[in-house]
Amino acid sequence: QWKKEFLKFSTIKEKQVFRLTSKAKDWFDGKSACVCITTFSMMGFNDERRGAESRRAMEMLQSTDWGLMLLDEVHIAPAKTFRRTLQRVRAHTILGLTATLVREDGLIDDLNYLIGPKLFEANWMDLTDDGFLARVMCKEVWCPMTPKFFEEYLVAQDYRDRGREACNGMTIEQPFRRQQRLYVMNPNKLFICHHLVEEHRKRNEKILVFSDDIFALKIYSSVLGYPMIYGGSSGEERFACLTQFKTSTNAEVLLISKIGDTSIDLPECQVIIQISSHGGSRRQEAQRLGRVIRPKPGQDPENKEPNAYFYSLISQGTREVYHNYNRQRYLVDQGYPYTVLDGAD
Repeated sequence: QWKKEFLKFSTIKEKQVFRLTSKAKDWFDGKSACVCITTFSMMGFNDERRGAESRRAMEMLQSTDWGLMLLDEVHIAPAKTFRRTLQRVRAHTILGLTATLVREDGLIDDLNYLIGPKLFEANWMDLTDDGFLARVMCKEVWCPMTPKFFEEYLVAQDYRDRGREACNGMTIEQPFRRQQRLYVMNPNKLFICHHLVEEHRKRNEKILVFSDDIFALKIYSSVLGYPMIYGGSSGEERFACLTQFKTSTNAEVLLISKIGDTSIDLPECQVIIQISSHGGSRRQEAQRLGRVIRPKPGQDPENKEPNAYFYSLISQGTREVYHNYNRQRYLVDQGYPYTVLDGAD
């Protein structure tokens, strides 16, 4: 995608654009004008574990004086491993880009000395009013826990609070993980997800269903009968699913893990349904919202009605409610309309 955009918006020749990734190591001489596209992971990798070809390419990259280093998704640069990027590259100018300038570990302020101060920030609502972003309605749907699932959830909570004596000497392995699996696999959440999918399919809209929990992703895919992609999917599977989603003129449903949070361009998406997430991560919430806020065909800036939807399915009475509060507050702070629905209705 980056290579395509450089060729589209500049006068540079294709032979001057090089890639340095785990799968593609284009050779450049480091003397003539060029663009080198690489990844944070490639730059942060331990040199002692590199292969000969990768080591040679990195030596060339580090020995070159670069005019500009452009860091996309710059919010990840403060991470310990990825800071090596700034140490290894000699650049006269450094520019960072991100739509989600937040981190939960408090390291976001380190960018002020690692790269420099913030130069420009666009307000999401201003971009929406000008027609550059879709009008998204954010909805939190409370899904009642079924009695049996909630009973097991409370047993695991008792074990966490009071130990084995609370469970008549029974040992529960990883009680926190057990609770998490219970509120993610809440049958009422599956039922409500199915209902939302069917309602939006009737409107011929394209839908992404997100789940950080791979077990849940596989169950939902099996029960609902729609394709899924995750870290274990082959390149061919990913390409086929994404191409079908992009090019089909009919309603499409794709279940996807957190690999869809970044680096996947799906402007056709009109609906996101989130069934599990990474705790209270504001960044992930904004990244997933970013999958649906691309402007839609025929969008009229004067029309104030929503043309995209972002649903978070939350199991009532569980820790999921607490985790989602942080994410909800972030979206409200950005100015997005946010409503809470009772799934029991």
